[in-house]
Amino acid sequence: MPESDLPGRLLASGAAYRAWALAYPERFHLIFGTPIPGYVAPEEKTLPVAARALTALLSVLQALRDQGRLRMLPSQEIEPEKLALIEERKRMGAEGDIELLSIAVLIWSRVHGFVALEVSHNLPPYDPYSDTLYPYLLESIVQEFML
Repeated sequence: MPESDLPGRLLASGAAYRAWALAYPERFHLIFGTPIPGYVAPEEKTLPVAARALTALLSVLQALRDQGRLRMLPSQEIEPEKLALIEERKRMGAEGDIELLSIAVLIWSRVHGFVALEVSHNLPPYDPYSDTLYPYLLESIVQEFML
């Protein structure tokens, strides 16, 4: 896929995220949840991996913003303790400023929510149709955030 095909890159990133989660549900749950009752994975190991999951998304968002094609969110004031948390995440690999990180979190939370429900077999009543619904979700994200 050409690097200049930003909508295609965004869709491909979302498709890859889902494909990986469906292929490796135990890893998905280990990084983003609790695969074993009572077990808490060490954050120093899971947070860098989770932060890297945003890298592809952030690179597409940055390219869209550079081209003036990213629909930005209204400016917001961030509480100092939240800024410290953002800086900690950036040290673990999540790159980008607060505006890009905010959009990335909105997009990721939608994609992740759908995938988490699907991986856990909790996507009623559409579970058999998730191959149709998921691309629709990705397309709606492209429509919402791209100018």
